[in-house]
Amino acid sequence: MADVRDYLQLLREESWRRRVPALSEETIVEEVRALMIERHPEWAGQEWIDRGVGCLCAERGAWRRLRPRP
Repeated sequence: MADVRDYLQLLREESWRRRVPALSEETIVEEVRALMIERHPEWAGQEWIDRGVGCLCAERGAWRRLRPRP
C-alpha cells in the first residue's frame, strides 16, 4: 500500500509542478509519463498514467479557481 501511495504522490507532485509554468496538459502528460516509466518501469498500470495526470491537472485547476484571492 505504501508503494501505491508513494507512486501517486510522485504522480501528483510532478503533474502539479508542471502546471505552475502553465504548460499544456499534453506536454505535462508526455513529460510525466516519461518520468514515471523511467522511475517505475515495473509498474503494470502504465496505461493509467495519462488519465491520472489529466485528473490531477483538472483537480489542480479547480483548486486554484476555488481558492480565495487576497
